[in-house]
Amino acid sequence: MKTNLYYLLLFLILLSLFSCKQHEKETENFVRIEVDLTDNSIYLSQLFHDIEPIIFETNDSSLIGEMPKIILVNSSIFMETENTIKIFDSRGNFLHYIDKRGNGMGEYLGISDFTIDEKNKTIEILDKRQKKILSYDFDGNYIKDFDLNLWAIRIFRDDENTLYVYCGNERYEGGNKYKFHVINDSKMSSFYEIDQNKSKFLHISTPVNLYRNKGYSLFFEAFNDTIYTLQKENIHPKYVISYKGKNVPESFYRNNNFSNVFEFFQEFNLHNYINSTYNIIENKNKLLFTCYEGSRKFFVLYDKQNNTACSYNKIIDDLFLKNIPLPFESEDFVFWADNERVLFLVPPSWFIENKEYIVSDKLKQIIDLIDEEDNPIGFMCTKIK
Repeated sequence: MKTNLYYLLLFLILLSLFSCKQHEKETENFVRIEVDLTDNSIYLSQLFHDIEPIIFETNDSSLIGEMPKIILVNSSIFMETENTIKIFDSRGNFLHYIDKRGNGMGEYLGISDFTIDEKNKTIEILDKRQKKILSYDFDGNYIKDFDLNLWAIRIFRDDENTLYVYCGNERYEGGNKYKFHVINDSKMSSFYEIDQNKSKFLHISTPVNLYRNKGYSLFFEAFNDTIYTLQKENIHPKYVISYKGKNVPESFYRNNNFSNVFEFFQEFNLHNYINSTYNIIENKNKLLFTCYEGSRKFFVLYDKQNNTACSYNKIIDDLFLKNIPLPFESEDFVFWADNERVLFLVPPSWFIENKEYIVSDKLKQIIDLIDEEDNPIGFMCTKIK
């Protein structure tokens, strides 16, 4: 009798464990990526397909300042720089610029972000100070504006032309409490509530928070190891990154009563946590994202087919120069991507310093004609390999 009871209990325990495992498989609808950050180099030719240099025209009207935001649309390249929108063609020829600074009708105090409505061929500018989105045609003619009545830091149109407003952790009493808002037919809906504790201190502005792909978009934030799919006014985890014991634990936010971002960084810098996630590119077989270990910048290339991740902190230019590392570690070095295309900028000073190593005929022809004050040189790639 005791033996039968023993086997019955054992059967029930095993059944319970099996049920838990099955439930876990059903509910864990994301991919876990295991990352071990190590010093590695990768050749530019191994990273991207079809890489072409772009010499951006330099004149008084076309100057590109530090940390521009870039959007690629068909054969045009739109750049927000110095509170203006500069428009170039795919060869780097300057077309024109839009500058509507002011406090009158159809004017902005500053450009916090911008996006392109490709369907209606308009440029939409976020003015955080005025809590507005202003729309212009591609020639800079004012069309309309939309009052947000909240603090926002990003605007974004996905592949279905849905307009999203992203507020980061800008939550305040009597006002906004959501990260995302969707504008549709002059109406606004909201989702993804902001953590009240993090809203006190975690105000980190990064160059990119959203990446558009065909049929869906990816959303990511600094100090967040999860990459989300943003689609149809919903957000859900797609990838969860493990840095093998170096992830920021949730208790770090919960147990420390930070009152501002400076206190947060003071404590964060005492630990060996990884600051993730930045700057994403994805295609059918690969995912690329950037992170920081202290002040050291890494990018991770995740292979979906064999479920492996390799990290790199150097990109060696073996196509246009003789195996010289690109200035990847610079804060200005950002992959600007849209669907299959990727663009990154390199300052002219880097080419001038390394001109003896240039092997590209196109670059050889212009290197003696440029100086350090000229516009950066771009590299346009079709997709990651």
